[in-house]
Amino acid sequence: MRLKYFLKKYILTPLVRSIRMKLFVLTLTVAIVPLMVAAVISRQNSQDAMEQEILTQNESKMEWVNREFYGNVERIDESLTAFFFDNNVQFYTSKVDQNDSWQKEGIQFFRTKLKAYLFANFRDFITVRYYSFESNKVFSASYEQDFLINEISDDEFKTNQLFKNEGGLLYNIKEKEKGQVIEGPYLTKIYRRFDNQEVISALVVKLNWNLFERAAGLLNTEKNSREFFLDGEGKIIYETHKGLERDNSDEIYEYVKESDEGGYLIINDEYVFHRRLSEELYLVKTIPTSIATEFYRKTMSSQLVIILLTGIIIIGIILFFGAQLMKPIRSLTKSMQNIDDLLVSDALPETIAKTNDEIKVLEQSYRFMIDKIRNLIDKEYKQRIEIQSAQLMALQAQINPHFMYNTLQMIGAMAVEKEAMEIYEIIGAFSKMMRYNMQLTEELVTVEQELANVEQYLQIQKKRFDKKLIVYIHVPENTKQILMPKLSIQPIVENCFKYGFVRTEREWIIDVRIWQDTGDLYVSVKDNGQGITAGRLLEVQRNLIGDEEAPFYKNENLGLKNIDARIKMYFGRTYGLKVESEEGQYTTITMIMKATKKKEEA
Repeated sequence: MRLKYFLKKYILTPLVRSIRMKLFVLTLTVAIVPLMVAAVISRQNSQDAMEQEILTQNESKMEWVNREFYGNVERIDESLTAFFFDNNVQFYTSKVDQNDSWQKEGIQFFRTKLKAYLFANFRDFITVRYYSFESNKVFSASYEQDFLINEISDDEFKTNQLFKNEGGLLYNIKEKEKGQVIEGPYLTKIYRRFDNQEVISALVVKLNWNLFERAAGLLNTEKNSREFFLDGEGKIIYETHKGLERDNSDEIYEYVKESDEGGYLIINDEYVFHRRLSEELYLVKTIPTSIATEFYRKTMSSQLVIILLTGIIIIGIILFFGAQLMKPIRSLTKSMQNIDDLLVSDALPETIAKTNDEIKVLEQSYRFMIDKIRNLIDKEYKQRIEIQSAQLMALQAQINPHFMYNTLQMIGAMAVEKEAMEIYEIIGAFSKMMRYNMQLTEELVTVEQELANVEQYLQIQKKRFDKKLIVYIHVPENTKQILMPKLSIQPIVENCFKYGFVRTEREWIIDVRIWQDTGDLYVSVKDNGQGITAGRLLEVQRNLIGDEEAPFYKNENLGLKNIDARIKMYFGRTYGLKVESEEGQYTTITMIMKATKKKEEA
């Protein structure tokens, strides 16, 4: 009875009456059931998939190691071939059995040549031997015995196992030398006479076992795996795990010798991967079949843990959001329905007031707010542009232009009449500056026009300061027709005299440079004046990146902030001024603008 009462009160009744509980059950079913179905399917297929993955990976590794092994063999073989490219080798081979002088010189040559060749290939070679069948001598260099010379018999080429099959890679060659048995591997290169193919000499190197060790090491990736090489007689010539209890190499050899290339098979609960590297060399890797079961169990354990954690997380999320979701939605809907009171003007669309769908109300109200915000942004942006343009026009029109220009023309005429040509030149330069400033309709001018105005200003300053002032202007031809804000360079040059050269006794240098880079125009004005203190420089830089409501200062001149604001207004906020300075050394102000020419204007 108690169980029935509990189920009815806490499960059945809430499930029938509560939307939250219905949402909880539905979401839980949708989330958990697919996971359970996937787990069942995965249980049936994962072991086969894991086995197939192990087989595919190891077959790929065997092929890779095959290429890697013979890539190294070919590299060493090419090194042996290159040994004979030295003309001195054949020269001293023919001279070493002549008089004492030639013999001594030849021995010294081979001592140097073989030792250098050995040390150059120290990673691969243990011993290097050069057989001269014409002089019946063998020259040998090794790390243990340095350099040796021995006599060989006339039939050395036929009797020595190192020349079995006339060269190539040999394994497990046992050679008696000074009472000791030395095992391979060896690599041999035969050199024959061109005209009659008579064997003249041979180069033999004893290789390090690391050639096989590296190949086997690339395969040793699974626990309890075994990697080894078999020769043409089924004997193991190298293996990674010696002394293992299982040793079924003979049985494995009976299977692998019938294969032309390679593959895999199962022998005594082991996967056996094999690859024929040559007629007398096989690469074999064995893995216990139990490794697939271990991977399978680990995978299943991980899947069960993931399903359990996912179920717990989903239940927690549903319980939390189910309790909190509806109340905020109702509250938000009421607020959105009253949004017209907040925005004052423009009532909400009638469709919002007529619907009872809370989500639909939210959607329509959101769209209405977006449209309202977009309209306000457009109005604000246009208003700021109009204010900025009006301020710029006001700055340019502070002086009565026609009265000033006519007065300067009259003074210039009087200077010519009195033969005061220097005064006339200054008046002429100043008149051209005033005419340039009076052109209020032009907001953007070419670099060439702006520089012409700067040169008029500098002409006046040169008359004023005589030889103390040095000016450099560098402007490429391809930048002269690029547009820039009017009256932007001259105020910066003027600041050099106003602030930079104050209390400076050395020559005054102004360097104006203009260049174009990746679609942007750069204008740099540098002086060698007193510079800016670190604190003041930081203040100027912060002022330039500030976001003041009014883009211009309320003064009579165009300051740095005014120029920076106009550049941003015309080209965007990513452009503007950059100020660099070192106190007592220099000040550099760089304008960065988008490179736009007149022909691009619409």
